[in-house]
Amino acid sequence: MDTTKLTFKTNKILNMKQILYFLLSLVNFTASAQDFTYTYKGQTLTYTVLDEAAGTCKLKNGEYLKPGSNVSGNVIIPSDVKNGTVTLKVTEIGELAFSGSSLTSVVIPNSITSIGNDAFNGCSSLTSVEIPNSITSISNGAFFCMQRFENNLYL
Repeated sequence: MDTTKLTFKTNKILNMKQILYFLLSLVNFTASAQDFTYTYKGQTLTYTVLDEAAGTCKLKNGEYLKPGSNVSGNVIIPSDVKNGTVTLKVTEIGELAFSGSSLTSVVIPNSITSIGNDAFNGCSSLTSVEIPNSITSISNGAFFCMQRFENNLYL
């Protein structure tokens, strides 16, 4: 086989692979979730768009020792937030969303249906949570390590 033809075929295959990887990276880029912040009643929380067409978002997932929204004091989660000019309904509290934060109380709106794993894990100052009837799922460890819960968990 002629080495010129072999080099040409190899380069052609590499170029096709590069084009394919480029196209796949575009697909992944456009499918990635969009995070944004919104301030309500003095507290700035971070959200992730779930479905732009349906107009839904959630409180952003955190990471171990790094909450999605590091806030303190009393927090009222809004049922609707704005991302630029688009209004989105808040439907979930993400995993580790407030983990380790210095919250003292949280009011959850009726728009939220689920609370993610370890959402309030390690919130040792949290003494009051209002949970609406709309909640259908509370994941593992959502309220783990909350030492001061006495009679202030409102369902």
